[in-house]
Amino acid sequence: MFSLELIESIVGLVTIIAAYFIVVSLTGYFRAWVAVQMGDDTPAYMGFLTLNPLKHVDPLGFIFLILFGFGWGRYIPIMPFNIIGRFRKLKIFIANFADIFANFALATVSLVGLIVYFGADVLRLSLPMMLLDSLRVVDHAGFFGFVKAISVIKATLEAAYPTSSSFAISMVLITIATMYLSVLLAALNFIISGFGYVYMMFNGFTSSRRYSSNIFMLLIPMLLIFFFIGPLRVFVAKLIASLAAVLAKLLRFY
Repeated sequence: MFSLELIESIVGLVTIIAAYFIVVSLTGYFRAWVAVQMGDDTPAYMGFLTLNPLKHVDPLGFIFLILFGFGWGRYIPIMPFNIIGRFRKLKIFIANFADIFANFALATVSLVGLIVYFGADVLRLSLPMMLLDSLRVVDHAGFFGFVKAISVIKATLEAAYPTSSSFAISMVLITIATMYLSVLLAALNFIISGFGYVYMMFNGFTSSRRYSSNIFMLLIPMLLIFFFIGPLRVFVAKLIASLAAVLAKLLRFY
């Protein structure tokens, strides 16, 4: 007979995996689509102009997702020398940061959806939901620690909204996990894409990620991630919470 802890772990894993497929598929497709619109067909030639999640799953990112709840999708390269014409630098900028906009928009829409379903009161839970690791009531460090955080959110929602069905709560959990991964990837992609864009600037926008062959150039974004990913996640989450509240109010959802 299955224990309650095992069932909660399975629910947590299924929730985070479903959200991962949604996030990497939508944001990866959007980045590829924007790059093509800006003049770079490379993502299309490489097969990224699709919503098929298998094309956007990064094996190492998926493994980290399962173990730590921290995952990422496949990197979609942008070749700046393919982007020409008027406003070239602006178009390269837009293509390079398109996935960050997609992450931001997906998290905002998800939170607005929760406001529509639960009402404005859900905003008080928005930061814990988008960050997961801000739930200090439970130790969720180490392997599968994120499952505990999802379980705490699930219990909190069931207690706060007892009339909601199990199916509705499951869909809400996937929405929350989508917000969490979108916020995480927005911060992560900002660092990686930002570093790549600065590198391209110093090379006159004639190369893309050639620094990958230089171990020292690889260490720089890794150090930036180590030091700044936490504060950036909090900043992005707060910004999304504020924007979602304004949008929901303007649309008279509460």
